[in-house]
Amino acid sequence: MIDIRNGDALAELHKMPSASVDCCVTSPPYWGLRDYGCDGQIGLEPTPSEWLAVMVKVFAEVRRVMTPWATLWLNIGDKYVSDGGSGHQGNSNSCRAHRRHTQLNLATAAPSAFGLKAKDLCLLPERLAIALQDDGWYVRQRCIWHKPSAMPESTKDRPTTDFEHIWMLTKSETYFYDSFAVMETASGGAHSRGEGTHRRTKKMSTQFCRDNRHSGGITGLVSTRNLRSVWRIPAAPYADEMCGACYTYYDARDKRQLARTDDQKLTCRCGRSDAWIAHFATFPPALPALCIRASTSEQGCCVWCGAPVERIVRRPRIGDWNATPGSHAKPGAVNMNAIKSAATGRMGRGAGWREALKKTYGGKNLGMAEQDKSRQMQGRLATARAVGGAHDTPFPAPEHVGWRTCCAMNFDNRTRPGVVLDPFAGAGTTLMAAERLGRRAIGIELNGDYICMARERIGRAIKRNTEQANRVYSEQ
Repeated sequence: MIDIRNGDALAELHKMPSASVDCCVTSPPYWGLRDYGCDGQIGLEPTPSEWLAVMVKVFAEVRRVMTPWATLWLNIGDKYVSDGGSGHQGNSNSCRAHRRHTQLNLATAAPSAFGLKAKDLCLLPERLAIALQDDGWYVRQRCIWHKPSAMPESTKDRPTTDFEHIWMLTKSETYFYDSFAVMETASGGAHSRGEGTHRRTKKMSTQFCRDNRHSGGITGLVSTRNLRSVWRIPAAPYADEMCGACYTYYDARDKRQLARTDDQKLTCRCGRSDAWIAHFATFPPALPALCIRASTSEQGCCVWCGAPVERIVRRPRIGDWNATPGSHAKPGAVNMNAIKSAATGRMGRGAGWREALKKTYGGKNLGMAEQDKSRQMQGRLATARAVGGAHDTPFPAPEHVGWRTCCAMNFDNRTRPGVVLDPFAGAGTTLMAAERLGRRAIGIELNGDYICMARERIGRAIKRNTEQANRVYSEQ
């Protein structure tokens, strides 16, 4: 279910009940970069300080409507103190369709607000995070959205910017986070973090990982890892446009069938070529999808208390791979002493074992101190190879085994979908990602034309997904 509301973000948030949103993923208008042509829009405040004050008010309301276990993912970009550029923001010939119009009007505001100099980086993401932190938010992580296909820049006196900030903020110390849902595949070089003993007690650990933290018990190569804070997500092109005269929506395929004027402007079927509407600041659907998967439960939330259904994860233990007679090991586990004997022709330490280690480890010369630390790791690698395991995945990933609710009232396991909010919905990318993941989505947008585009875009996406699902079902 998708609910898109037309109006000012602050005013619409005032109408929402408290503790009704499980996750918020949004990208508010950046200060001084774009003019969206709407009265009362955010981003055209005379000074950055006034923009920050408005942002704090808006996100204070977002914090009110969020549940105690909810998370806010905030995408924000930076800018330089500049006198503008020649970049277009659309097909319109009006001055509001140029970045130069916006930046010329605001060029003198940043220095007067923060004492910045011409060509200074404004550091607006950092200033916003600190302002929100002072207002009561918990700043949990600064993620970097790395854009491999970033927009080229004409500047020749500094590197081209190819990233934006994504702040992870929460309203309380404890919150819902499904690390299993967003695990990454580990590289072939992911190896031991210790020799298998606790640093202080010197006792052998019985668990590879406890509470998602590294420990001395990690003694072998691993196949998965926690989500990192640098996300390499290419910017997805969004070429869809809508005719502002007849409100006909055209995607990239539809636009190829349209005629062009002598100066190569697209002509709508209604005959107009000067009324096109497009959104130029959309992020790729993969970005909000990653945030939603991390901060909402696949199984939804309890209908009684609203808490998300938690995932039960079984994590690997040392005994699962170091099998000895009578131990509780997984079926098919291989005895470590047998592997040592096969590799060296003898049991225990010695030159033969060291040579076997060096051969197993790609011929690297390991120092004597490293021999003891890496012996278990190399033995387990040999174990995995003996049973046909891949080189970089001798240990299985943590295993999902079920779900649990913490509510004593939920006898019949009744749940509802998680609710995702985007108070600056734009073309509806966050809402579309939430719908694909089976969540309920609420969007707020000031520009009525963008709401029309978002509804048409989401409707087409739902239709495509339904047709694809029906096609797969018919082929089975």
